[in-house]
Amino acid sequence: MAGPAVANPMECDDMFFRKKKKEEPAEPAGAPGRADPGDLEDVRQPHPADPRFKQGMELLNNERYDEAIPIFEDIMRRYPDFEPSMVLYGLGVAYDGKGWLDHAAAALQRSIQANVQNFEAHIFLGNIYAKLGKNTDAITEYTFVIDNRPDHELVPGLKATVQELKGFSSGDAHSRLVEEVEAFRMLVSKQIKVNLEYNVKGLQILDMIMESGFNDVNLVGGFFGEVVVRNLGGSWKMVTPREESYIEGLGNIVRPFEVAASKVEQGKAVSLAGQFQAIRGQLGA
Repeated sequence: MAGPAVANPMECDDMFFRKKKKEEPAEPAGAPGRADPGDLEDVRQPHPADPRFKQGMELLNNERYDEAIPIFEDIMRRYPDFEPSMVLYGLGVAYDGKGWLDHAAAALQRSIQANVQNFEAHIFLGNIYAKLGKNTDAITEYTFVIDNRPDHELVPGLKATVQELKGFSSGDAHSRLVEEVEAFRMLVSKQIKVNLEYNVKGLQILDMIMESGFNDVNLVGGFFGEVVVRNLGGSWKMVTPREESYIEGLGNIVRPFEVAASKVEQGKAVSLAGQFQAIRGQLGA
């Protein structure tokens, strides 16, 4: 997304393309963490690939990923020695824009291999890992920047994100979710005098509650996921953001929050109890 830099790296995918202010002094040759194609002019003579590279970066700024990808790929083929870390970085960002996370991760890994001091590549790769639920790998990338570029403007946000991901990795995230769902069950019991049990009947009751106007995807998804785990097996895989967490170990991935969102959007057309029964049927349980 185009826009100003923010403290949380999970929300600033393209902040590295911002133009350097003219009044800022040029950094010395070899300075780490360069991401602006304009900086290339500060450290070497013009190269035939410069115009194409700048064009690719401008397309990224405008989220025109379909046009940017072939430009970066063409540069890699025709000029393999031209700033490989930055070209691969741009390619990784473009792949991410298309939702091709595995391709994005591979390109960013190669970018870092070409220049381990490309701190923006480390941050962006950390973002990709977080999206994929690879929290330990994300922490490794963010920590590298924190330890080796402590003056980077995103370090405060990186530190906060690392602590958050450590919570997810330790299981604290699941514990917090269960606490919220338990508080919701107690509220239901108090207000409408009905026990919301972790079973099909509980889902049927929740279906009726939602059809009366309740639409908290977080609580509904959490309850649905707990019913699945407690009755069919599997385990929660908590990722960032929480809404993308899923149940693993049951064959095809079960995404409770997507089920809840579908119920909110489609109302009676979607049944939580019916979705659960369908999953049970697929498992032959």
